[in-house]
Amino acid sequence: YLLAFTFLSINISCNNDDLLDTYNTGNKSEKFFGKWTSVGNRTEEFILEFNSKEFISYSNSNDNIKTNHVWYNDDVKIHYLRNGKGSKNQVRKTYYYLLNTTNDTLKISSGGNLWEIYSKQSN
Repeated sequence: YLLAFTFLSINISCNNDDLLDTYNTGNKSEKFFGKWTSVGNRTEEFILEFNSKEFISYSNSNDNIKTNHVWYNDDVKIHYLRNGKGSKNQVRKTYYYLLNTTNDTLKISSGGNLWEIYSKQSN
């Protein structure tokens, strides 16, 4: 039993490493790079920060709690998962996205017809 458990543990951790490698080496369009702030009638703003290694999400009411993600994008989706090793990487998520022609307004959706709007902040 111990041998089987050890084999499964090693196999699962390798799969997580492969998954992280896939996300780390995937396409990352530079049009996303930078800081994006939510737009709308919310009591708190949500911030997304994209760079060539990860994307970070947090709110302005608690910027001490940031969630780091590895990511890549294709023509219609941003694919992401929490950064780090372990079982939490099994949860793969996607956002559908739309950028305006000047690439300074980002609309994202987890599905359905509910869109959140973000504005790119100047550096």
